[in-house]
Amino acid sequence: MSIRELAEAAGTTRTNLHYYFRTKRDLYVEVVTRFAHLPLRLGPVENGSTGVAEVLSRWLDLVEENAETFRALLASQLHPGDPEVGGVLTDSLVAWEDRLLGLVELDPDDPSARAAIRSYQAMVSGSCDQWLNRRALTKPQVHALLCSCLLAVGSAVRATSP
Repeated sequence: MSIRELAEAAGTTRTNLHYYFRTKRDLYVEVVTRFAHLPLRLGPVENGSTGVAEVLSRWLDLVEENAETFRALLASQLHPGDPEVGGVLTDSLVAWEDRLLGLVELDPDDPSARAAIRSYQAMVSGSCDQWLNRRALTKPQVHALLCSCLLAVGSAVRATSP
């Protein structure tokens, strides 16, 4: 897509777009950065099963509303080619891990708790791929799967922690 086409899609001029973003790459990095931080703005909820269900429901709504951007981010995670974009995604994942750790009341300084949440996040990516790309799962199925698995991860870590 050309800068002219991007400007038209954004409802602005090429000059205005160039004023804020020197290159298409600069615009891409800004889009990735803003999207990567959206999950952190899902609002406060209670910890535990009610909070897990609410946050994941809001998050899946966000993913559904921005499905194309989410697909691009998934692809960027699988095939990192740009260190700056990779850094933005890594920072976002760590912040999201912190949120998930809090929801299931795990210690963010416990390496095994963090590793368990990272493993869970791999399942999140896979289940979203099955929903958005392969159409093998529905949104309600993904929601139920993610909620029950996150709660199970929290229980398993607590049960095996010293």
